[in-house]
Amino acid sequence: MVERIILHAGTPKTGTTSLQIALERHRAQIACHGLLYPPTMATAYSTSDGRGGVKPKHQWLVSDLVAHSGGGLRDHMAAALAEASPSTHTVVLSTEGLFNHWWDFSEEGRRELSALSRTYKVELWVWFREPIRFFISNYVQMLKNPPTEVACYGRDWSPDKMLDDPWFVRHLDYKGFIEEVTETLGEGSVRPYAYRGATVADFFAAAGLPALNTSELRENVTLGGFGVQVLRHLNKLSLDFDAKIAAVNIVNRLDAELGMASQPFQIDPSTRARVLAFCGPSVEWLRREYGLELSEDSP
Repeated sequence: MVERIILHAGTPKTGTTSLQIALERHRAQIACHGLLYPPTMATAYSTSDGRGGVKPKHQWLVSDLVAHSGGGLRDHMAAALAEASPSTHTVVLSTEGLFNHWWDFSEEGRRELSALSRTYKVELWVWFREPIRFFISNYVQMLKNPPTEVACYGRDWSPDKMLDDPWFVRHLDYKGFIEEVTETLGEGSVRPYAYRGATVADFFAAAGLPALNTSELRENVTLGGFGVQVLRHLNKLSLDFDAKIAAVNIVNRLDAELGMASQPFQIDPSTRARVLAFCGPSVEWLRREYGLELSEDSP
């Protein structure tokens, strides 16, 4: 009988795709321990070597929570729960969009999440990265994205310009995210973790699952300085969605071929200070309230 629902929310560049692949690949094994990873929506993504792959994630959570109707979420949850066996006690759903688009969710969507938490024990598990590395990886991802209604997607923006965007900056407020999720799902509903380069192992241990061979899963490395420069040039062009995705794949491959010749992308001291000013209170709060250390010595 299902008693608990774990919502895994990422964040970006914290081993999320590797965890999704591990849960999908070992679905039968984890089912033997009472955990269900329901069928997913295969979402294509590009890797740092340009080969690309498929993220087996539950992207419907995002579209349903953004919508101004709870019917989609209820229908998808019913379908997911229908996959449970009599021995299933926990359902795991995963998509970074739970973090990335939390502030885009409609009031109706949040009410549906709240209602779900009154029927099941709903927990949101989230991995946070040291702020400077998180900022850089998220900045690069914004450059990679095709333009949409989100203002900072696919623009030729400098790091400082990105920090002027309210939507982008909200993602540096780890504390605010936890507090808003807690307000929706209830006290004690959020389980934050510090990213240390071992998310798959950490998740399996926290969920009471045996360790599995996931040594072949690797983090998708952030582009170097050369790749960032090329992305900014691309964003000056009027590329449609498919052309932008194809171009980003080429940039990924080229940057990977260059290796260290691309040089790690760096931000200047004034930008660094701004990032730490935005995220500093959250880092201190996570240390005080949860004992988490988000230092630059972290991966």
